Amino acid sequence: MSKDLLQDMLVGTSVRQEDCLGYSDEDLAAISRLYNINVEGQLKGFLSVLGLSDGGLFKSDAIAIYNAGWGVRQHVLFQTEFCDKMQDAGLHKFLGKPFVICYLPSGEYYYLRTKEGDAVYSFDGCGQSVAETGYDLKAFLKISVAPRGSGVSKKSGLLEI
Repeated sequence: MSKDLLQDMLVGTSVRQEDCLGYSDEDLAAISRLYNINVEGQLKGFLSVLGLSDGGLFKSDAIAIYNAGWGVRQHVLFQTEFCDKMQDAGLHKFLGKPFVICYLPSGEYYYLRTKEGDAVYSFDGCGQSVAETGYDLKAFLKISVAPRGSGVSKKSGLLEI
């Protein structure tokens, strides 16, 4: 995702580009090591322009990296618990260095297999099944944008201690 896509996502919202903050290349390397994921492609683009703050762009708290009050410990535990649930369901082959992008209270997880690319997968924690959503990360994020912006800027704690 580039600044151009960010500008495209901002169309029709009251969110300003300067309110959206991303991680530096050094921070992205730290995230890759800490969460044992590949930070490449669209994930790298997303984190580099919106990783620190969404500027109020997204419509809900479902985007996992913006969970209020979560620091590194909570994020690592959340990602680890997701992997445990997948393994307990016998879905090892669908992991591929996963990174959860979105979690819904219904038990639905949306995640990237960072070893594989930009496709978004869903894992139903209740029915314990996996499906490809048909969206890549860019398209998934675009449908998560609040119509005029949420008005509430959410911050990420991926590297916050």
